Amino acid sequence: QITGGFYGCFMHHRKDRTRCGNKRMIKIQKVENKIIATLMQILLDPVYLEKATGLLNEKIRKRLQSAPQEIKILEVKKSEMEREAQNLLKFVMSHGDVSQTVKDALESKERELSYVNERVRVLKTAKVDKLFVTPFALKAQFGRLAEYFEKDKVLANAALRKLIPAGLRCMPRGMTEGKNCNQNNSSWEIE
Repeated sequence: QITGGFYGCFMHHRKDRTRCGNKRMIKIQKVENKIIATLMQILLDPVYLEKATGLLNEKIRKRLQSAPQEIKILEVKKSEMEREAQNLLKFVMSHGDVSQTVKDALESKERELSYVNERVRVLKTAKVDKLFVTPFALKAQFGRLAEYFEKDKVLANAALRKLIPAGLRCMPRGMTEGKNCNQNNSSWEIE
């Protein structure tokens, strides 16, 4: 967790002040707190939650419409995995005590097979016309995201990059000529 530090122009503050006159600085913690507050305000807005819920449910419906094709692919994969597991078992039975590598491979195949079986079961029982995600559930997920931001800023920043891949930009709101342009007398906005 970052407890100190500032954002500002590296050229002005560390290299050559004559090449860049941008002396603005802002505390990292202030920027992160503003981003989190703005992001949570957007994410928890009822209008946004309704729209996000609709988009998410539509995405799930589209994915489930391809379920029959995915089931066929998984059934073929399941047959191949069962054949590989049988071959491993035959090897173990013919050679008696086996190495840890063979045991690990067999356990890995069993886990993969279990996953494929569960995925096929879910796809076969899923109903395309069902509501999958509610605004209430989405709001709870976003609330947990806010807690995550408070606990570990480094991992939270990685999560934020996944959520908003284009990134966010903080820009000064107007110029304050002749003043020390730092976090105490400047206002910033998030794009």
